[in-house]
Amino acid sequence: MSTVTELATLTGLPAEQLARLLGAPRRTVDGWLMGYANGRAEPVERTARLLEVVAPLGATPAERRAELFRSSGGVSLFHRLLGEVPRPATVHANSISVRHRLGV
Repeated sequence: MSTVTELATLTGLPAEQLARLLGAPRRTVDGWLMGYANGRAEPVERTARLLEVVAPLGATPAERRAELFRSSGGVSLFHRLLGEVPRPATVHANSISVRHRLGV
């Protein structure tokens, strides 16, 4: 069983939510869950981190899912884990036109 499949089994989360936690496209996660690599290796370190956090949350997928989304103290664990997902760098457009830079 792949680590992504194990995470899905432990939590009962749909592919869309797993994709958000893993920082991967949903279609890629769907492929991993079906046993296809889709040209992308599973994010082993990220999945291991999530398994480490999720496994002790409860005895059943429903209990673990409930704990992930419980937000009695503010932000849920699910959203805190989303905050750990690396984001691609944002490219900012230069506000100076090409003509201005060239002095035309």
